[in-house]
Amino acid sequence: MEPIRRGLISALVLASLGVAAAGSTAPAPGDGEALRVMTFNIRFDNPADGEDGWANRRAKVASMIRFHGADVVGLQEALRNQIADLEAALPQFGWFGTGRSAQRDGEHCAVLYRRDRLEVLAESTFWLSETPEVAGSQGWDAALPRIVTWGKLRDRRAGAVFHLFNTHLDHRGEAARRESARLLLRKVAEIAGPDGPVVVTGDFNATPDSEPYRILTTGEGARGALVDAMHASSCPHHGPTSSWNGFKAIEPGRRIDFILVRPPVAVLQHGILSDTFDGRFPSDHLPVMAEVTVGEGEARVSLDLKDAPVVDIVRVLAEAGGFQVVFDPGLTCRLTMKVNEARWRSVLDTALSACGLGREEEGNVLRVATISRLEAEATARHRLEEERRSTPAGRLESFRLSYARAQEMAPLLERILAPSGRVTYDSRTNTLIVLY
Repeated sequence: MEPIRRGLISALVLASLGVAAAGSTAPAPGDGEALRVMTFNIRFDNPADGEDGWANRRAKVASMIRFHGADVVGLQEALRNQIADLEAALPQFGWFGTGRSAQRDGEHCAVLYRRDRLEVLAESTFWLSETPEVAGSQGWDAALPRIVTWGKLRDRRAGAVFHLFNTHLDHRGEAARRESARLLLRKVAEIAGPDGPVVVTGDFNATPDSEPYRILTTGEGARGALVDAMHASSCPHHGPTSSWNGFKAIEPGRRIDFILVRPPVAVLQHGILSDTFDGRFPSDHLPVMAEVTVGEGEARVSLDLKDAPVVDIVRVLAEAGGFQVVFDPGLTCRLTMKVNEARWRSVLDTALSACGLGREEEGNVLRVATISRLEAEATARHRLEEERRSTPAGRLESFRLSYARAQEMAPLLERILAPSGRVTYDSRTNTLIVLY
């Protein structure tokens, strides 16, 4: 693409960005651009719960999520069989997360999300301990291992990207709750950056007058404090002001389940949902819901191109979105397009699709490759994850290579480790992933 044409495109992009910013308005409650976020401790599948056992509650939990129109749900205490039940009842939802034990089983802080509304750009889990990357690690005076599962999510409708962090603080250790709150704030700043939009969901096992709540909502004087969605809501709070019922009755003064946000997330509505089914609660906690908007939405672009290389088109679009871009070799497709005031990601996805290409995001870097290559890599990662979940005693390690190709080394190493070991690879980072 000649320099004059590229400069013209950049000028059009910048002009479009100015128009979009000047014309943006905040949605009203119930607007189609708003996201409905829920946090829900669903109570683990405990055979001792009798009439309130999971078999009698699973349809009610699914109904709460479905009826109240949640787009994303932070679950607490969810065991793998409970997640499977919700998957079956709510086929429009995907999920991510892992168990809190050293074998990554047991209770999950899983995140459910509507696949037609949200795209997962990245996700992971860390442990609330002095060694957060060590699976199963137990911090301070905690009675049990505790985790935070987080995701970098893109709203397919509004185009905005935000981070969601979902957690369950310890029910016994006061020091663990206090230090977990501090670690959570540090990790939010590290993962989402100092100014990016953030939503935190969770069962804090702490009330608004507690030290963990104070730490999270003040930041102890540092940048990055979170805001209680109940107080940030532009509409009055809906429902009771306590979220604990113990399967019996709502106990006053026990608001321990929260949705917290960090600007530019705005809260339109907030509620604690006290629905019962013939007098019985779906869980011993009440779900909490907030309707939110994220930032000003996505940059818009105007382009008028004829027979332009797709790599040049993607470079311009990535610049509009504040991204750098890395291309796999051999991408020679050319396109003709004319768009006016279109969301840059929508234009990007359309252009890539027309050329049989896809993308991955890591931080502010886009990687563009053929769809077949990206799917093959995703299948390999998914296969390893399933093997890891089905092999509790297995150990997972990754090795980034410098002087050899992971794709070539994987089958050689797997032959050595057979039959008990499994090896796959991530060609993007030239990393071997070994389960043994």
